[in-house]
Amino acid sequence: MNAGDTYLFPSADKHLWVVISEPSFDPQQVVVVMLASWKPHCDQDCILEIGDHPFVRHRTCVEYHRATIETDATLEHAKRRGLLIPKDPASTVLLQRIRQACQDADMRNDCREALRIQGIIE
Repeated sequence: MNAGDTYLFPSADKHLWVVISEPSFDPQQVVVVMLASWKPHCDQDCILEIGDHPFVRHRTCVEYHRATIETDATLEHAKRRGLLIPKDPASTVLLQRIRQACQDADMRNDCREALRIQGIIE
């Protein structure tokens, strides 16, 4: 996988997931975030609108509190088995917006630390 890659994991949920770390830097610490339909109570740090990504059909939020760490091998294995469905990658601009909002977002400490080590956040 690469930074900005997106995928669906249909057996788990119907949401789009975005790789926000650099798998080439640390394939054991691949940080992914989930996109979800916008609601007033959801994470407001990064809001996406129609046109920000082909998958986004209405106002959407990045759910940083649901960020997880996967290994690149696990993601690639799931993709080969058809369990993970790749979608259009995030644009460079969108990836940068999602990463910038990580600075202040409510995110698990291990995800935050992986991004810090990779130089993505301070």
